[in-house]
Amino acid sequence: MEDRIDGRVNEYNVHFRRYVWTAQRLWVRAVGEAVGFNPEHLDNTPDYVFADHGLDRALLKEFFDYPCMNDPTEGVLERVGSSFRYIYMPESRARECCEQQNLDHVPNWMRFTVDDRSRTLLVDIPPYSATHTVADIVARYHAVGCEQVDETDITCCLVVPDTDFIHYDPDNDLYMRSWFGPFDVVAIAPVLLDP
Repeated sequence: MEDRIDGRVNEYNVHFRRYVWTAQRLWVRAVGEAVGFNPEHLDNTPDYVFADHGLDRALLKEFFDYPCMNDPTEGVLERVGSSFRYIYMPESRARECCEQQNLDHVPNWMRFTVDDRSRTLLVDIPPYSATHTVADIVARYHAVGCEQVDETDITCCLVVPDTDFIHYDPDNDLYMRSWFGPFDVVAIAPVLLDP
């Protein structure tokens, strides 16, 4: 299974960086040609060029310089990193997330609240780990207040890219993301962890 997941991750990385990020850069170049700036020299472009066209220089620069999960029309960009994380859940929900490329299907009992925002739990424990158990995953959910989660919920996991919207909590040794909705699900995998 490790090879299968690694293969999907490599495919995603190649596709994302070769095609998606290239398309982002081409899009910024097209906007630049239309309104009169060179994306290679955004910092040297007068402010009025952006103001006259309702453009945000910082967003355009970020979209040009980093691969992103979304686009500048949303007003904030989510940068895609090179690491991958795992979101554990029941298989039926994992399939829905994967098929629809959307985290809205993360079960409510597997979400938690921090600073009045609903969040999802991510970990860096792969589903084939020889040093972790299903009980370890359940304990992570319990640590963030998801007391209803039990071993029967940990049957499958999503493999997702790390982004700058995913934050690490060193106290509980876990990652969290406060946004649901559209998201790249690279793979789903059955859980092979010992109970």
